[in-house]
Amino acid sequence: NLSKKLANNRKMLLRNSIRSISNSTNLSIITKNRFSSLRIQKPTVYFQVCKFSTTGDSPLNDPAYAPTENADPVKADTSKSSTSNAEATIATLQKEVKELKDQVLRSYAEEENVRRIARRDVDNAKSYANTSFAKAMLDVADDLERALAIVPAEKRVASSGGDTTLASLVTGIEMTDKNLQKIFNHFGVKKFGAVGDVFDPTLHDALFQIPSSDNGDKRTPPPGTIGQILKSGYKLKDRVIRAAEVGTVVKSD
Repeated sequence: NLSKKLANNRKMLLRNSIRSISNSTNLSIITKNRFSSLRIQKPTVYFQVCKFSTTGDSPLNDPAYAPTENADPVKADTSKSSTSNAEATIATLQKEVKELKDQVLRSYAEEENVRRIARRDVDNAKSYANTSFAKAMLDVADDLERALAIVPAEKRVASSGGDTTLASLVTGIEMTDKNLQKIFNHFGVKKFGAVGDVFDPTLHDALFQIPSSDNGDKRTPPPGTIGQILKSGYKLKDRVIRAAEVGTVVKSD
């Protein structure tokens, strides 16, 4: 009987050991299966939380524990908002660049206009610096013309019975007038205005009108022209410093 009890005890111990080993193996397998369900994705880590059960039912096939495709909607919204903010910033910067470019072009154009005006003023100052002096000298030229106009043509030559002294004086006045006109031409002052020229209101001042006539020697120039000159006109280069004072010919009734 004692040997039978010892044999039975050995069998029970062996059976319990085998059972404990089997349970330990199943537990390790279940634990391994549970932890194998952990899924790691970059840059976001997703954890699968499982409840361990001693009944051996695996939760891996449960759809409640399956991860979804869009697991991070917050990150997707953040990415979209960042993209829209970047596009808005780029549009703002492009607008500012366009405005600054327009301002630079306008400033450049304004500077060019100022430079051109300044250059023109300098050129005018150089070209017409002696305008006042030329105007003052015109009175001298007028006096010389009046002096020559007083002396009749037949008395200007001594050989024709005229006074020798008077002829010499006239010759001196003529030479002075020629030299003065030569100096005028050298500095850009030119005389204009002659009988028969077409009347130009920008060059001539019409003080009176002369009716046209075809009576022999008293034939006048055609209408619309200059019939008599009281004062000659003068230009300084292309600028009129004094208009000619004239009488214009008009068609008689």
